[in-house]
Parts: sequence; structure tokens; C-alpha cells
Amino acid sequence: MHVFVDHLTRSYAHIPINERRIKELVQCEMNKLPMAANAPLEDPIIMDELLNAMRKGKTCKSPGPDGICNEFCRMTWDGVKENLLDVLKHM
Repeated sequence: MHVFVDHLTRSYAHIPINERRIKELVQCEMNKLPMAANAPLEDPIIMDELLNAMRKGKTCKSPGPDGICNEFCRMTWDGVKENLLDVLKHM
């Protein structure tokens, strides 16, 4: 993670920060989800959803910062699916 942060710092530290523009972006009105749309987001993830998401993942890509690519999940699916689902349910 430090390597990534160092890279971004070197790449973008020279760009001046426009404080006024940042405040405008933070304060902008964002569309909000209706309350009825929030309820399904709180439902526990089920195995079919996890499997569907894993199948949709692009090859040679990692969906998160851990660097574990989709091929690993596909190749080890039978051994990792329960643990992965358990982790996601507790996030």
C-alpha cells in the first residue's frame, strides 16, 4: 500500500490544489436513493449473488486492494466460497 501511495504522491503532488473548487465539489447536491431502495442494500449477500459477481469479473483484474485476481477465485471457488461469503457478510 505504501508503494501505491508513494507513487500517487510523486505523480500528483506538483498539481496545485484549488480549495474553493474542492469545497464546491463536496457541497454539491447529490441525488439520494429513495428509502425503499436502501433496504435491499442491507440484506445479507447470498451465494448466488457472490457467484454472479465473481463470474462477471474481468480476467487478470483484482476487484480489491488485496491483489487477489478473479482467476484465483474461479480456480479455488469450491474451497474459498464459504469463507469469502462469510467475510463479505461481516463487512
